[in-house]
Amino acid sequence: MPRMYSEKHGREHKARIITQQQEYRHEGESVLVTHDTPKGSPC
Repeated sequence: MPRMYSEKHGREHKARIITQQQEYRHEGESVLVTHDTPKGSPC
């Protein structure tokens, strides 16, 4: 299941996502960290 976050989620949430990258890769998921809001994003 994809996970997205934005600045409104806070830096702690972002840090947790980044530290869990290896677990996501093991589960076959991808992590994409951007600094802009994706077009069409509900965030």
